[in-house]
Amino acid sequence: MFLLGLSMLLYKETGSALYIAYALSSEYIINIIMLFFAGSIVDRKDPKTIMVKIDLLRGFSLLIASVIHMFTSNIFVLYIALVILNILKPFYRSAHFALTPSIVEKENILHVNALKGAASQSGALIGTALAAPIFTYLRPEWTLIIDGISFILCGLIISFIKGEAIDIVTDKNPTLKRFYVDWKEMINLLRRFPSLLLHLILSSGDFLFVSLSNLTLIPLNESIGGNPYILSLIDGSFAIGSLSISLIVSKLVKTTGNKKSILLGYGIQIASFIFMAISKSPTIIIIASLVFGIGNTISMSVFMGSLQTRSIGKNKGRIGSLRQILLSTFGTIFLPLFGDFINKNNVQVAILLSAGLIVGYLLLFLMSDYFFKPQGVLENENA
Repeated sequence: MFLLGLSMLLYKETGSALYIAYALSSEYIINIIMLFFAGSIVDRKDPKTIMVKIDLLRGFSLLIASVIHMFTSNIFVLYIALVILNILKPFYRSAHFALTPSIVEKENILHVNALKGAASQSGALIGTALAAPIFTYLRPEWTLIIDGISFILCGLIISFIKGEAIDIVTDKNPTLKRFYVDWKEMINLLRRFPSLLLHLILSSGDFLFVSLSNLTLIPLNESIGGNPYILSLIDGSFAIGSLSISLIVSKLVKTTGNKKSILLGYGIQIASFIFMAISKSPTIIIIASLVFGIGNTISMSVFMGSLQTRSIGKNKGRIGSLRQILLSTFGTIFLPLFGDFINKNNVQVAILLSAGLIVGYLLLFLMSDYFFKPQGVLENENA
């Protein structure tokens, strides 16, 4: 709901998809900088404590910024809040990546990631259901206020989690030299396990596809009439699709295997983008968005679960950070390009180009089995 509310505010005040792209890519630009520090810090601290503190900071930042904007219409405060959230997000994601294996048994990681996806999409679905009436009868700022409250509640809930002690780096106050040594160790790790780098690149793809979908969402809805309820249905259908498949994705993967599951997920996403691009029917676009959520969740669950399973020892935070660095780099490149393309051409062609990008990731995945025989990139050595 935060992203939908922010996108609506930016599009209403600027009329340009490029400003939405700037807002989305700002996260990636900040991530590239902060993630070099986030992984090393998470590897030295309790990830649960980091997550609780960050949720509280994010919640209060959103509450303050949304109230100020409501009374002043100063869009600058929204960008300040966005910057704060984006600075904190790399630390949160690295901490989450490191915390999961400490509270979940190895054989259950895929299932738990799927349940996490279900919970996340349930929240997204509730937010989407609230977004349309809020846009219609209240003000978009209320979406940010509700989101801020949800961050605070999440922080309080996480504080009660209990798990095994986490293996951490012993020097708890890293210097700049220590950060350099940490990442030198990571480079050596990638040299020992070259399949890990390709695994990291591939695991960033599904998140990038969602960002491209978010970028095109408002312009696509405007191109078919701009009805706020249709916008909520398109966004909500993705959440429904993701939620529905996340409840059974672990059984699906056990039945079909990792490789076939990823091929299925990629194929579904490509087809969904094509239907969204060529159709002018809101009903077909809503269905395509639902199916896109299904495909995205399948491949994302497999990549993330297998990456967390192979990440052992004291490198978990840095491995999670490196995945985000790669995603941030790709987002910084592609989102402004696609935003500018939408402004100069049309959103339908941009969606077709997004489908083409997924095809590129699909080909890279198929090539990975050839380069890393016999295990393949998903079932290679632990790192």
